[in-house]
Amino acid sequence: MKRQPWFVLPVVFLLSLAGCAPTTRAPAAEPPSNPPPSFRLHVTNLCSFSVRVYLDGVARGSVTPNRSLRLEGITPGEHTLLAEGLGAGQGQRLERKWLFDQDREWTLCAR
Repeated sequence: MKRQPWFVLPVVFLLSLAGCAPTTRAPAAEPPSNPPPSFRLHVTNLCSFSVRVYLDGVARGSVTPNRSLRLEGITPGEHTLLAEGLGAGQGQRLERKWLFDQDREWTLCAR
């Protein structure tokens, strides 16, 4: 068996590593695109009874008398808001269509 010079093994090892190394860089990750705008609705309940608030038919929360509720993440466009009385105010409804292009405030039972 013929002996090989001592430097052959390290050279072969380095060449095998060089073959495994990527020759091109991976493309840089794209920066995240800006999320679509979203708006808030601040509902203030001045009624003497509690109110349940719906946004596009989905219940989003209840507001007790003299309190407020903040709805966040409302997408731009037209939305239907419904305030439905609870307890002593049962049967009272207030419906409104609003175009959301900015933050809004809605005061219920204002005199």
